[in-house]
Amino acid sequence: MSEKTEGQLKYCIIGAGGTGGSIAFAMADAGKDVAVIARGRHLEAMRSGGLHLAVSEKDPGRAVSVKAFDMESYDDRPDVIFVCVKGYSLDETVYDFIRRVSHSGTVVIPILNIYGTGGRMQEKLPDLLVTDGCIYVAAEIREPGVILKKGDILRVVYGVRNPDEARPVLDEVRDDLEESGIRGIYSDDIRRDALQKFSYVSPAAACGLCYDVCAGAMQEKGEIRDTFTTLVHEIDLIAYEMGIRFKVDIVQTNLSILDNLNPDSSTSMQRDIWAGKNSEIDGLLFEVVRLADRYGVSVPTYRRIAAMMREKMSEGDKGGADTSGSQSYVTFFTTTRTGEQVEMAVVDEFDYDRGHYVVAALVKNDTILSEGRYIYRCYIKGDDFRTEKIADSSEYERIAQAYLEMSGQE
Repeated sequence: MSEKTEGQLKYCIIGAGGTGGSIAFAMADAGKDVAVIARGRHLEAMRSGGLHLAVSEKDPGRAVSVKAFDMESYDDRPDVIFVCVKGYSLDETVYDFIRRVSHSGTVVIPILNIYGTGGRMQEKLPDLLVTDGCIYVAAEIREPGVILKKGDILRVVYGVRNPDEARPVLDEVRDDLEESGIRGIYSDDIRRDALQKFSYVSPAAACGLCYDVCAGAMQEKGEIRDTFTTLVHEIDLIAYEMGIRFKVDIVQTNLSILDNLNPDSSTSMQRDIWAGKNSEIDGLLFEVVRLADRYGVSVPTYRRIAAMMREKMSEGDKGGADTSGSQSYVTFFTTTRTGEQVEMAVVDEFDYDRGHYVVAALVKNDTILSEGRYIYRCYIKGDDFRTEKIADSSEYERIAQAYLEMSGQE
């Protein structure tokens, strides 16, 4: 039974990046009862100055007041939980939080890029209703407390996999989204509609990664746009064998979505890989090949890009940088807790709180390993380059959190 405030649903949004932040801003601006779960400097900025939504790099953004918490301090009982984290961040911490705050009537709506997430979450949360869902938006964290939204599109699609699970609250969710300026679609076939969204984001991510480009290059006629089109068509072939029939021509629909984006738009998977971070590459690229194998579908373009990325990853690249010799890195040696001398390569650098820091990865056999990134304090004077370990664990956590937020990771 719902414990909602009379006449108004209570929402909790887990994750305040481009997806969760965009939903939270719109709903808070419309006066809905919404709280957002965030962390670190992004959380601090929202608590002190509200959540800002900007439409360009120079736009300071418009702010709304939003209830912002970390997982530990949130103690309400929401009627609806939007899960807006990256696929690789969907761990037991998230599930434990949902179990703790939910009441018997709480509905969980995952808004992730990875197809089939709702069904997998339902297995972990058998006492709650978990729908499937997806979002159409181009947005990211520009800086703590500020969401940069590129383009006008903001559409949330959700629905139950089994018609017997339909509840009146899902109609109310649609109405609240619409009243917040979000196109809310309560789907009568969420398998079809979620796969349709996947048929855009997966090809856009794969094509962008293959050619190392943003949307602008895919908007121009030529090889890159043709590759994007072919990838969409291959998803269509898989859908057909899965028994899914789209109501629209997904090639033309997805080209229309692409052409209406800002030319500098990119997928979150691309941005994560370019930054050398964890990414959703398994769910957005390799899963397509697995689906094709399962349903006996030929997807040569997906296979080519997947093979290319696997080769790069086997070289310790994670898809974001060339470690075969065409790109050089600053390296240094450090001593582990066991006294072993190891070589580290600088893969990123940033400034925070009047200090300069580098992000480094372990080097083994002249290859930058894909697992693990470590932050060091850095001092540069002329040709002198020196790194220093951050000994205090709480300070390290604070600096690491700041880096994740500055680089746009949830």
